[in-house]
Amino acid sequence: MERACHCLRQQGLAVTEPQVEQAVTQSGWRHLQQAPAARYDLSGPTLRLRENWLVGQILGQVRELLGRLEAGHALPTWCRMPAPTLRQLKYA
Repeated sequence: MERACHCLRQQGLAVTEPQVEQAVTQSGWRHLQQAPAARYDLSGPTLRLRENWLVGQILGQVRELLGRLEAGHALPTWCRMPAPTLRQLKYA
């Protein structure tokens, strides 16, 4: 907040830290800052996915798909394989 206030003041805006804090809270900026930190390891020189986040996403999709199958529902179209053609079956 202090850095943001300093930058805004350098640009000629008379703002206080509580005003900047309120703007950050109301705009959703804090949430936008937290989302990348949950998904990416920001400590190194490159942007890397956090493995635990990625694995959690994949396992969540697997659980959802298994739940659909166990309940007797069809899988969503995005994860269905196209039916093989006769030519493909002949050479399989």
